[in-house]
Amino acid sequence: MEVDAQSRNILGFIGAVCALRSNRHKKTLELLQIVINVTTLVELRLKHDLACRRPDEYSPQVQPMLQTPGHGAFPSGHSTESFVTVLVMDEILRQAKAANG
Repeated sequence: MEVDAQSRNILGFIGAVCALRSNRHKKTLELLQIVINVTTLVELRLKHDLACRRPDEYSPQVQPMLQTPGHGAFPSGHSTESFVTVLVMDEILRQAKAANG
């Protein structure tokens, strides 16, 4: 199931969209993994501090497709990780363009 796979390896999906290959972009993928790991630590801290309830906690009519995690719903993990990844990739591309004139 795609949702389950994304919950374990979002970088694989981001890499596919950006055409990043482990044999050609090893350092870039390593950097992005570090960025995602740090972002996840910050986002989980915020989730615990903010403790925003998940939709299934508001109504028994909401039936999640997957078991929901024990932490809060905000900020959205995949959205936050994807946004930070885009910021880093944008900076990498800007620096590469500047270096190549």
